[in-house]
Amino acid sequence: LGFLALYLSPGHAKRAAFATNMYYSLGDLWRLSFYEKLERMSDVLRPRGIMIASFACFVLLFLYEQYKNKRNKHIAIIAFSAFFIIISSIIHFIPHLISSIVFLIVLYYIYNVYKKDCNKDMEKIYLYILLIFAVIDMFLLLTLQVIFSGRAGLFIILAGIIQYMLLCKAIICVFPKLESKINYGIFIFTIAYGGFVLSAFVDMNIKWDKMVESVEKQKSQGVEDIAVNPKYFHSFYGRYGDWDSPSGDVKAFPNPVYASYFGVRTFRTQE
Repeated sequence: LGFLALYLSPGHAKRAAFATNMYYSLGDLWRLSFYEKLERMSDVLRPRGIMIASFACFVLLFLYEQYKNKRNKHIAIIAFSAFFIIISSIIHFIPHLISSIVFLIVLYYIYNVYKKDCNKDMEKIYLYILLIFAVIDMFLLLTLQVIFSGRAGLFIILAGIIQYMLLCKAIICVFPKLESKINYGIFIFTIAYGGFVLSAFVDMNIKWDKMVESVEKQKSQGVEDIAVNPKYFHSFYGRYGDWDSPSGDVKAFPNPVYASYFGVRTFRTQE
């Protein structure tokens, strides 16, 4: 209901009118050929790194168990699935749609194996993972009309957190003696990564203060066309920020916004 309310709203239609080559109306999608529809689905289902990494970990864990128990049939089926995905990627035949479908099939297959083995713990874990992947695919397919924005991917991050929690539980099921080491490892990694991200925020705060000092100094000298060093807007943490940073073009976004904020005529970056 929320999707329909937003999709049919006047504001959405007005914004879509300006989104050239970025937006598909339902009419546009209907007029696409069958293969073009499949291509569009494949495009929006482009797998994210966090999904590929978690899927690979779960499959490798399963393969390890099958290799240890000398059950080569399951290994051969997974290998064939991987080969099928690679071929579709090489010939570029709706690769992301095929990989998404194969991911779901493989996870369902593994879930079924554990179900037949009466391994209740692993059965539940792989059922949850299957459902998470299915929900992510469903959410991504709801973006068929638009280009999926990176800042709209919070649900993928949250799903990824749940996936890795389940992965830790699965590893502990297979290697119960590693439980304490895994818990310590997660704790240390969380503290280290949190400290790294925090240091990036502190660093950018210091850079912002220096940039403001540079602007105020130029304004005190009567300069109305402000130029600052671009280094003030770049962080050593790759995932810091989302919006565009100022550039050398005074008319490009967000330079006019910065000019308005500081009360000057123009704002740009310059080495």
